[in-house]
Amino acid sequence: MASDWPERPKLTADRLVALAAVARLTLEPAQAARLLPQIEQIFGLLDALNAVPLGETVPASPFDPRQPD
Repeated sequence: MASDWPERPKLTADRLVALAAVARLTLEPAQAARLLPQIEQIFGLLDALNAVPLGETVPASPFDPRQPD
């Protein structure tokens, strides 16, 4: 089954440092290199969830992002 999500770009330690900077966090390249395998594992789990075919499954709970009036 084809995913509706675009292919995720490869995460590198440099990209991780840049993403941390966008979030105003300081992340040294050595720290990023240590975190990278764990983050890739998390992304792998998310990819596995995205691959589950849902078909016409109705959500278990409705979600409406609008604030109640």
